[in-house]
Amino acid sequence: MRYGTPKIASLTRSLQLLEAIVADGGAKTTMDHAGQLGIPHATAHRIVRTLVSDGFLIEISRGRHIAGTHLRDMLGHVSDWQEITAIGRPILKKFAAKLNCVAHLGVLEDGMVTYLVREGSDSGNVFTREGSQLEAYCSALGKILLAHLPPEGLNAYLSSGPFVPLTTATITDASLVREEFERAKVSRIAWDREEIAVGLFCCAAPVVSPGHKICFAVSLSFGRAGYLSLGDVAIAKAAAELAKRVTRAAAERQIELAKSF
Repeated sequence: MRYGTPKIASLTRSLQLLEAIVADGGAKTTMDHAGQLGIPHATAHRIVRTLVSDGFLIEISRGRHIAGTHLRDMLGHVSDWQEITAIGRPILKKFAAKLNCVAHLGVLEDGMVTYLVREGSDSGNVFTREGSQLEAYCSALGKILLAHLPPEGLNAYLSSGPFVPLTTATITDASLVREEFERAKVSRIAWDREEIAVGLFCCAAPVVSPGHKICFAVSLSFGRAGYLSLGDVAIAKAAAELAKRVTRAAAERQIELAKSF
């Protein structure tokens, strides 16, 4: 008797074929790979047709394929996210301990904020977890990332409403949301003052990549007592310094990688 969840044979075959094609770089035909893997030609044809249709593969000549744009983009995101997570985590951990708060590092994904790193003491108000998502329009991380979108991207987001109130403090009018983003872009600081949850205050600042793009941001989250104790000025200064340190660490990492080649 076998124990555990059984594997899905068709998925295994698909992944094996995808791996072989990508590793080969289009030198061999799909049917060559299918033969070596013991996959029937008809099955291999259906698998590859689906992978091409979904953007995971591109046909470069009859029967030969390479990694498609969807797959390359996905792998690129995984690499970027893993690297910034590794770089940022120890820095966020120190800030969270020093300020007795929760520090986050996040990214904008499909109009939502994805939390990549969460460090700091647990609080009943800070309910986030790594890998979770929250609405962007009412979170400090979301506001600072949306503020730095190209105009067409920002306009598309603002027209995608309605913006649902999560608390009585949530800003839901599209014109006022836009004003929030404009202030955040100018000041390079964004606030969420009880917009997501009562008693939760967050301040975010952008992380600038070596290519001068803003794809990630950091935030500091406090309960009411911590927020009132430190105040807006001190918290904003701390968030900006945290973003600066993560930005600098990422740039230093790029220099190290360049030297290794």
